[in-house]
Amino acid sequence: MSTPRELFDRHVRLTEAGDLEGLLGQYHEDAVLLRFDRVVRGKDALREHYGAYLAARPRFKELLQVADTEDLVSYQAVIEQGDEEHRAYGAIWTRGERIARHVSGLFPVAGGAARKGAVTVDLGPVFAACSRSDSKRMSPSSVPVSS
Repeated sequence: MSTPRELFDRHVRLTEAGDLEGLLGQYHEDAVLLRFDRVVRGKDALREHYGAYLAARPRFKELLQVADTEDLVSYQAVIEQGDEEHRAYGAIWTRGERIARHVSGLFPVAGGAARKGAVTVDLGPVFAACSRSDSKRMSPSSVPVSS
């Protein structure tokens, strides 16, 4: 039985090989891919999405982080598409040996900053719930971070 990490590693190889059928074979019929700009549901929609994505010939330049459990793998990578580098973030939930849910996002990275850990994202105001009846507005720099 494949682990989520093995499934992810195969996903990377299939992506780099441009193997659309291989990629689709990793997903359940009712799988959902959630991206910042759209939700892709089911194999037909995944075929359309990955067909367009693979046409750009993405290449994983560097895997920055990969963490996994018994049914989940989370990753950060630097991906090259054409002459642009992107910082990719994602998580893949498995059901059995195939992907049930996949969340992914790409952030353009200017000037090769991808490998230096520098990503600038304007989060705007953040709302943090302090209690059921009270919440306050926070700036991104004032959001508490647990260590």
